[in-house]
Amino acid sequence: ATAIGMGGPGAIFWMWAIAFIGAATAYVESTLAQIYKEEKDTEYRGGPAFYIEKGMGQKWFAVIFAVAA
Repeated sequence: ATAIGMGGPGAIFWMWAIAFIGAATAYVESTLAQIYKEEKDTEYRGGPAFYIEKGMGQKWFAVIFAVAA
């Protein structure tokens, strides 16, 4: 309500646009996590650092991401 009051009805468009981008990002992250997960000792391990390392082949970037996160 505050966004519509301050920015007018155009704020609804930007809320939907950002929601669509956020949903697409969540979908891509979930898909990559399923593709690059690994089984170790009957448990699955994975996450962003895993698919950065396995998918892009750049371990240094995965380490920087893990430290920053």
